[in-house]
Amino acid sequence: MNNKDTILVIGACALDRLLHVPSYPNEDDKILCNETYEYGGGNASNTASGIGRLLNRKNKQQSKDDDTSREGNLKVQLLTKVADDNIMLQLCQELKEYSVDLSSELFVKGPRGSKSPIATVIVSNNAPPSRTCFFDKGTCGVLETSDVDKVDFTKLFEHVRHIHSDT
Repeated sequence: MNNKDTILVIGACALDRLLHVPSYPNEDDKILCNETYEYGGGNASNTASGIGRLLNRKNKQQSKDDDTSREGNLKVQLLTKVADDNIMLQLCQELKEYSVDLSSELFVKGPRGSKSPIATVIVSNNAPPSRTCFFDKGTCGVLETSDVDKVDFTKLFEHVRHIHSDT
């Protein structure tokens, strides 16, 4: 059990797929994308990743400035429900690289074979720049009471100093 003070982030974890196009297509058009990117997404996941990167930078700076500092005395933890697919394996690896703790009982894996939510964003580079988002909610679902029936919330929140929810 890790006794670090915790920033708890609750909410969605998804894949963001960005398609950059020279101009927004008309109905039935086929166009080539200038660039395509895939990143971890979902408001909570993005927030947790950002906090994790900031904490890493702060902890590294503290250890340089003060040899006696308690390096890493704060962590960020993500509470969400994720799918059972390769996309989520990729997203979990990305979150771990940003030092997001996924060890909570409320980091719940969806049903076997469930699919990740995906946001596809078409970004037009024409003036004025615009974007259009399409969201596939996947099949993993969201955290439900049945997912948390056996969780000891006193223990879960013992070291929590801040809670952020994306809803």
